[in-house]
Amino acid sequence: MKGIAIHCRGLYLNNRIITAAKMTAELNIHPEDPVSTKTMRQELHKSNICGRAPIAKPLITENNAEQQKRWCDDHKSWMCDDQKYEI
Repeated sequence: MKGIAIHCRGLYLNNRIITAAKMTAELNIHPEDPVSTKTMRQELHKSNICGRAPIAKPLITENNAEQQKRWCDDHKSWMCDDQKYEI
């Protein structure tokens, strides 16, 4: 299993967008010791390599940026006691 972990890490570092299924297929070219996709995923997780989809975030529009700046400018002089009542 140690060899699989090293090979998994090497495959990942060469191509960071490769899927576990594609990595498994590439590793299973030599059929003497086949590996499942689940094993590949487990080995990647042990190496702290986890695939995650990026969080969808709305872009800050020009109007929203202006409103944020205006709010900051209006509240520059607030004291700590004032903030706890407004927010």
